[in-house]
Amino acid sequence: MGKKLKIVHLENSSEDAELIAEALRIGGFDPEILLIKTGEEFLSVLESFKPDLILSEHSISSFHAKKALEILNGCNLDVPFIVVSQGVTVEFVVDILKRGADDFILKNQLKRLPGAVESSLEKFKCEIERERYVRQLKYNENKFKSLIENGADGVLVITPQGETTYVSPSIESILGYTIEEALQIRTLDISHEDDKEAAERNMRACLENPGKPVKAAVVRIRHKDGSWRWLEATLTNMLDNPAVKGIVNNFRDITERKEANNVIKESEEKYRAFFETSPDGILLTEPSGKIHAANPAACSIFQMTEEELCRAGRSGVVDGNDPRLSVVMKERERTGNGHAELTMLRKDGSKFPAELTSAVFTDAFGEVKMSVIIRDISDKKKAEEEIRASKENYELLFQYSPLPNIIYDQKTLEVLDVNQAAIKHYGYSREEFLSMSILDLRPKEDVPDFLKFIKKELTTDQVIGSASSVHLKKDQTRIEVEVWAYSLMFKERRCILSVLQDITERNEIFERLKEEESKLRMAQRIGKMGYWEVNFRENTFYWSDEVYNIWGREKEFFQVSEEEFLKTIHPDDLEEFKQGQLDAISGAKDLDYEHRIILPDGSVKWIHEKGKQIKNEDGLGIMFKGSVQDITERKEYVQRLMRSEARHHAILKSQTNYLIRTDLGGYFTYVNDKFQKDFKWIYSEDLIGKSALTSIYPEHHDLVTESFEACVEHPNEVFQVEIDKLQKDGGQKQRYGILYV
Repeated sequence: MGKKLKIVHLENSSEDAELIAEALRIGGFDPEILLIKTGEEFLSVLESFKPDLILSEHSISSFHAKKALEILNGCNLDVPFIVVSQGVTVEFVVDILKRGADDFILKNQLKRLPGAVESSLEKFKCEIERERYVRQLKYNENKFKSLIENGADGVLVITPQGETTYVSPSIESILGYTIEEALQIRTLDISHEDDKEAAERNMRACLENPGKPVKAAVVRIRHKDGSWRWLEATLTNMLDNPAVKGIVNNFRDITERKEANNVIKESEEKYRAFFETSPDGILLTEPSGKIHAANPAACSIFQMTEEELCRAGRSGVVDGNDPRLSVVMKERERTGNGHAELTMLRKDGSKFPAELTSAVFTDAFGEVKMSVIIRDISDKKKAEEEIRASKENYELLFQYSPLPNIIYDQKTLEVLDVNQAAIKHYGYSREEFLSMSILDLRPKEDVPDFLKFIKKELTTDQVIGSASSVHLKKDQTRIEVEVWAYSLMFKERRCILSVLQDITERNEIFERLKEEESKLRMAQRIGKMGYWEVNFRENTFYWSDEVYNIWGREKEFFQVSEEEFLKTIHPDDLEEFKQGQLDAISGAKDLDYEHRIILPDGSVKWIHEKGKQIKNEDGLGIMFKGSVQDITERKEYVQRLMRSEARHHAILKSQTNYLIRTDLGGYFTYVNDKFQKDFKWIYSEDLIGKSALTSIYPEHHDLVTESFEACVEHPNEVFQVEIDKLQKDGGQKQRYGILYV
């Protein structure tokens, strides 16, 4: 027969109530349960039924466990109160325990219920006994020992020096020491090192307040087995009481409660850490859309402070025109959860796509709240769009590539797809291609080698490489092709994509180029022009063969370096050359410089060098390239020409006739001193660039123009025309003739 127990049970579900009753019976109780569902019933049965225990769901109808606990406390009834529920938050559990509930049991952990009931009943029994002891102590000090010995909490009587003079039997169940052992131990000696200072403060406070209970700080005491127990104690200075003559230490073991609180605290810290450090935005809201809290990630996503987000509410962060919003809200109302992609709003009004997950829960105060997790998927959407565009681009590149593209099955070698370039180049229709094997494009003698190649182990998206081979067109014309092969998955089959380039004409061109290259080398030798390079990174120099010829050096024996090169520059030109070289290397200007070099035999040559700095994509110079030409003969010719022109110029200056030169448009490019002197009254500025007609009477313009055009049409012939000379004062006209060449 189980232990009889009168229970008031606040529960909506009859099924859950029966499961709870069965758990109690299995645990050794014979429960008499009164099931109620309203606050009015609860208040009335407290007086009439006089329960030994109250069990409560966290919320039934409109009546909440917190309200029931408040009513119980107001009635001054010493009845244990245990909450048996599920689906509540950690905050609710912490709050209900702080309000005075004796324990909390999850409905899926009913095996714990009998032990929790036993513990709560024992706790209340001990509490009643302790209170009775205190009352009896005031009226009958002789009953002190019997009350203490029957209490579940421990009692010590110690001297101000910490010596133990009395210990209750419960010491063994709490700390493992027998009464005899406990009497030989000073409490301070088995206190945790970190708690000794607090224990000493407790003692001082007790000594300073005789007769008044002093609630001591919670401290750790070493159990006989070496473990540490958290003890909660009340110290009372009863040194003046003849029956006691000591300090009464009334203590209880709260290790399990402390550990539970630590678990709750750790859970809260983990939740706070998750909330604060989550890369996703988290909002705590109400179903109405009001926002109560936002984590840093949410503030970053929406570009708002937490205060601004709370003021904005749902309407300030969600695009109300998004039709998906109403769908996800209906889903949340129906299931308590919601998941969707929605268009969200930032502080500046800009929109962005987000992935939203929401869940409804009841907080510690019984209020319905929602947690909303928001992930900005702008990058994800962009990536999806890029993938889609990439696929479209691939299809476009394949179909409209100027090079023939053929996809064929790696095992069967049957052609699965071709582009327009392949159809056009090979002469087959698409239908003909799709009925062919890739072997049909190869000469029979090449098939064995190709089959050996294609049997290699290949992986998806592997670039097999490129090779040259011979293909056959529909008309059996042989062509040389460069083949780039790629292994890929196509229509769920392992395939090879071959990109083909007809190199028949290119190979013919290469042969011609070899011939032309030989001719180019001959032309460089004839034109006395060479090519050179300087690589800054590798500090290397390159001269073409003709550069060696210009410098009079043997390629096999002359090692090109900056030091050796500068030794060949004429001393009179060296400093100016170095400055031009520095300007070109710094990028200030390109190299364009004529200078002299000294050949091994001591003779001098004039050369013209032109060069340009080559930069990489970061703007850093990596190479210097240029050309060099032997201009010794040209220099000598120019010097002879300059001497001849000087003689010619002296002759022109001595002329008494007018001598002019115009371009094909009839504009002055040269006039001699005689013409300049006689006609300077017409022109306020330099004559060069002015129309020659400005020095001729208008009535002669047609005649002069006709003669000028005839001269242009008949090179090396002389044309003559007579006109009147333009006079400054408009006086007597003078006739003069013009000779055009």
